[in-house]
Amino acid sequence: MNKQKSVSPVIATILLIVVVVAITALVLNWGVDFVRRSTDTADDAIDFSCMGADIKITSCSFYPSLNEMFVILTNTGNLDFPERNKFYAVITDRDDNFLTTEVDFDTNSLSVGVSTTATIENLESFTNPTTLKINPSLCPNVQRSVTCREN
Repeated sequence: MNKQKSVSPVIATILLIVVVVAITALVLNWGVDFVRRSTDTADDAIDFSCMGADIKITSCSFYPSLNEMFVILTNTGNLDFPERNKFYAVITDRDDNFLTTEVDFDTNSLSVGVSTTATIENLESFTNPTTLKINPSLCPNVQRSVTCREN
């Protein structure tokens, strides 16, 4: 008679549980490190200096006979735009005319709650309706768009 020794079912179950717990611990440890690296990368991609920044194009009038556009911009956020900030405009019309320009507003800085005006010139080939998009250089994701009315 051949007598072979084998592992009892209880010991086999305990060994299986130990192996599963060890593998689970390794996977969780890797997962925590992966999530931490991913969130650190995402935090680096967010520009926290622009949190709360917001603008509104209060008024936009297009004067085709003068080849000009008159714009009133208001700082509706809770962040001041300092003097070193520049505002850029992208102007398009229904004929696919396109212009990107720096806008010289009447004030060099734009404090919270303050409005400022500007006249954008040299719009000879533009027709109505004209769309205006404005964004500040310091916070380019704060972009606002409006369709200007003809006067």
